[in-house]
Amino acid sequence: MNAADRHVWVRLPFWLIDFAGLVLDERSTETSTEYLVQHVDVDGRAVLDWRKSWELLPVNSPQRRPTADGGRASTSR
Repeated sequence: MNAADRHVWVRLPFWLIDFAGLVLDERSTETSTEYLVQHVDVDGRAVLDWRKSWELLPVNSPQRRPTADGGRASTSR
């Protein structure tokens, strides 16, 4: 993910749905890069939390494929 990718899909553990999110900030740790993302959780509540880069996929990524639920289901990487 590069700095221009601010609109992302957030992949939550144990859910087969990707949630639209907005990257607000980033930080680097010794082992990975994390992004502060605002998104909606499975109950429809607004959430602001730090996510690992592997949990995010840019909205315009060619890795996404259309699905029956409008393109929100998880895709393989």
